[in-house]
Amino acid sequence: ISAEKVDSWRSGGQSLNELEAMVFAQIIDEMSPDEVIVDCTDVVPSTFKERIHRHLTKHGPGKMTCEHFADKNYPVVSAASIVAKVTRDRRIKNLCTNFGELGSGYCHDKRTLNFLENWYETKGGFPTFVRKTWYTASRIRDDRLQRKLPV
Repeated sequence: ISAEKVDSWRSGGQSLNELEAMVFAQIIDEMSPDEVIVDCTDVVPSTFKERIHRHLTKHGPGKMTCEHFADKNYPVVSAASIVAKVTRDRRIKNLCTNFGELGSGYCHDKRTLNFLENWYETKGGFPTFVRKTWYTASRIRDDRLQRKLPV
């Protein structure tokens, strides 16, 4: 899901969990599996499962398991998690090639924070691949705005 789509969705007052459920449903509709195992992103697994079902346009799978730590409990979900992580790491590497060293992209990474702070300071905003509604981006923006207030 692109940063712009996430920002647009969240700016419209929608939760990230709802967007993720919608995308999960699109994938399920496209693949038409007999069984689905979902690593739950919501606090309450049954709520997330209901969200996914609401967005399905086809009949849906015969069986849907939705639980926390599915990546630890089901080898197929573990494998999917590894594929997702490798794909993410490749995308971050491509971004580094195009935009300079930006670290891991995680909010606890000092290189990522330095990249975002420097970019915002020099360009007055964030690159298109950064979610503006991300807490880290909001904090950096707020810190910069506070600095510009007259003393």
